[in-house]
Amino acid sequence: MNIRKATIAILLAMVLCLGAAPEALAAAGDADTAADAQQTVEQKDNDSTNDNTASAAESSAQEAPEEAAKTSEAADGQAGTSEDTTKQAVRYKTVTKLVKRSIRVRGKANGKGRIRITWARISGSDGYRVYRAGSKNGKYRLVYATRSSSSTRWVDKSRKLKMNKTYYYKVVPRDKSSLYKKKKVKVKVSEYSAQAVQVSSAAGAASNKVRVKNKLNVRRAMRVRATAYSGGGLCANGKRARVGRIAVDPRVVRLGSWVYIEGYGIAQACDTGGAIKGRRVDLYMASSGQCSRYGVRHVKMYVLR
Repeated sequence: MNIRKATIAILLAMVLCLGAAPEALAAAGDADTAADAQQTVEQKDNDSTNDNTASAAESSAQEAPEEAAKTSEAADGQAGTSEDTTKQAVRYKTVTKLVKRSIRVRGKANGKGRIRITWARISGSDGYRVYRAGSKNGKYRLVYATRSSSSTRWVDKSRKLKMNKTYYYKVVPRDKSSLYKKKKVKVKVSEYSAQAVQVSSAAGAASNKVRVKNKLNVRRAMRVRATAYSGGGLCANGKRARVGRIAVDPRVVRLGSWVYIEGYGIAQACDTGGAIKGRRVDLYMASSGQCSRYGVRHVKMYVLR
């Protein structure tokens, strides 16, 4: 009887144990699941924190050069502003200087062997000198001078001028100091010494030189037999005989015409002669000695327009 009761008690205990086991297992499973979930959430939080930390570090690394560049640009801008301010403070200075002036010179050939030179007047001048050269780099020689400050033109009638040759002229005042005048100008100054920089400028763009080609307006040319005469007197057209006036045959060259004769220069047909027939000319010379030295020559003569 006692054994039977013990057996029943054991069976009841086993039944109770089996009934409580699922709940215990479920509770244990719920506990494990909650622990896993809590661990997962904590892991995610840790990962999120790590990601945020890495992102922040990366963003800081990227922003650092930009901030450095901005800082550098700001520093450069401040330095540039300071430098510009310094330069602007000493950039220009108004000083009084002696400035060289130029003379505007013009020249024109009249087509008959004469060259007219004109120039602009300069205040303060007491006259001018005109120089001539036979080439661009040739030596200039004085050919005319005037003491009048109002004289601004001159005609070169030299018999030494050659046909179709270019001549160079320059005009300078007799008193060269009149080429300079006082003028207030703005000049750059040294950044350190603040001394005015030397100025070398002209008041005008024009030069005091000019070149002219002695081009003749030729109507026709011919070969002639030339002789010489002297002694003065009057020519056939009433003008006084002098160098540059020749005798011609009016049937060949009309009286009053201008001609250019090789070796003699520009001349005007003003006289006639009993022995001057056809293509013959008689050239007036200053003396009988010159006539003898000239003799008889065959030269080319150009009749001008």
